[in-house]
Amino acid sequence: MAKSLRDAVFAVDDPTVRWSARDSLAAGFWPPLGSPFSLVEFTHRYASAGAALRPLASGGADVWDRIDRSKVVPQLRDRLRDPGIMRQEQTDLCGPYAIVFELARRRRVSYVKFADELLTKGELQTSEDTIEAEEDLRERAVPGHIADVDWLYTATIRDDENLTEDVDDGEGIEGLTLWGAMADWTRGLLGLNSHWETCINSGELDALLAAQDAIDAGGVAFMLIDANLIKDGEDDSEEDMHWRSRRHTAREPLGQLGDMKHSEDDAFPPDHWVVYLGGLTPRHPSEDDQITLKVWSWGREFTISGNCDAFGEYLYAIVTGKP
Repeated sequence: MAKSLRDAVFAVDDPTVRWSARDSLAAGFWPPLGSPFSLVEFTHRYASAGAALRPLASGGADVWDRIDRSKVVPQLRDRLRDPGIMRQEQTDLCGPYAIVFELARRRRVSYVKFADELLTKGELQTSEDTIEAEEDLRERAVPGHIADVDWLYTATIRDDENLTEDVDDGEGIEGLTLWGAMADWTRGLLGLNSHWETCINSGELDALLAAQDAIDAGGVAFMLIDANLIKDGEDDSEEDMHWRSRRHTAREPLGQLGDMKHSEDDAFPPDHWVVYLGGLTPRHPSEDDQITLKVWSWGREFTISGNCDAFGEYLYAIVTGKP
């Protein structure tokens, strides 16, 4: 194989196993590769990340007592293949997870290089400053339900931002993220021009349109919501909001959307960051329109539908990033 193709293969598959394009494709990619499968497209997407992964995979001194480089490498491969598999589990690190999801999706080389910097030096250098993993965090065990590479990133950037609370398990106030930090990370880690706005009492439709504008411009958008929007409300019919979801699983093709669920009734305060994936239909709705849109969280894609005004009851802030 040509060097660039070898690097692309190295980015997403175990190099000790004989490589087959058919087998690799069968394990799934997200976003999907084109059909029919193109080695040119595959190489273009992954070769640079694979080249960046080689020095990380070759070993070296680690400054983390409880993170295993041999686990991080295959976890990086799985996330380069499909960043949607990341799951925060019972932590409250939804903000950092949303940022790292977009880092793995949009800046694959930086995603790998930042992991290498954190493993070997305990810090990473963004376009604006240095994010440092303090010694007590590097000595702490990774929660058993969290992947090493996800903890490496999310615990570090949240702990670095906290003024008083150390991150020990990622639950509670230590994991809380507001829009200012999300905007800073969007700028520093994702390399985008960031903007935030709240819509706590009004302006929800304008915020939704601003999020879609960012996606249309090739950027990103994050929404601070009441998580009840994407929880099963069963018989609750207070708000006209519904959703269907499909789960991302490592090395499996993305499945079909599940059954329609009704959202739980909205509550206060807002408690969850999601990645807005776009798809707003109609593109310029009024508050009385029925809309659909897509978000990512908890290792799942959600297709949300319902009344635009009702959706606004769950939306409290957005952070956008544009090139």
